[in-house]
Amino acid sequence: MLTRNLGAIAARLAESATLALADWGALADWAAANFDAETAEQLNSLIIGLYEEFDDAAAAYIPVGMVRDRDIAPDMSVGTLKALLRRDYGWALRVDLRHSSARQHFWYHSIDNGEQRRGERVVDPHEEFESFIDHLGLIQRLGAWAASFDDAAVVADMLIAEPDLCYAIARVQYMQGLPYAEIRDNLLHRDFLPAHLIRFFLAMLGIDGSNPLSIRYVRGVFFQGLPMPDDLRHGTGGEWRFPILPAGTPAKEHAA
Repeated sequence: MLTRNLGAIAARLAESATLALADWGALADWAAANFDAETAEQLNSLIIGLYEEFDDAAAAYIPVGMVRDRDIAPDMSVGTLKALLRRDYGWALRVDLRHSSARQHFWYHSIDNGEQRRGERVVDPHEEFESFIDHLGLIQRLGAWAASFDDAAVVADMLIAEPDLCYAIARVQYMQGLPYAEIRDNLLHRDFLPAHLIRFFLAMLGIDGSNPLSIRYVRGVFFQGLPMPDDLRHGTGGEWRFPILPAGTPAKEHAA
């Protein structure tokens, strides 16, 4: 789908012999209105890459925009907090955590290098070193506690009665409006596969051809098809962002 959509954008671009800088915004708006978010963001990335000076200068602002200080607003009404929970965490409130399979696993940090490891409750040791992973349980606990307060009350009233929920309230407040801030899955569930989460994370970093080797590891390639210095000197390799499948490659291998 992405290839087809980019082809349609290229065809629209070819309709004009020249494209002034001011027209890039119109093209990006048209793409956002006619295609999915992946296509629109891929186009944005390609346009930014045309202006290396701007690209390099803007890169310094990315980590700045990603930083948020965790704080709590005690004067927020409980009604507003409930609305945030329904809007941003409705998916978490609907998860059924009553079955034993919902918390069959636990996570802990290894002594050697601090990596997250997963164990099975009752079967594996180190459960006493469990890391906090149960964000679904935390949100459901907060939702149940908020439901016992009147909408006109304030968050400070909830904290006085239950100080342990300070972190949960701060989490909901300072991450509001960030649709990708939470992992929308139960990491403790029996059927959760770490490879799915790893594959998503590596895709955000630009990995290509990701292929889970097991439930814990993912194999892939970064900068697939990236031109070498000799390619650049000879003006070749310009299409490396979208490498062409070699002729005769089996479809199954391509899918992997």
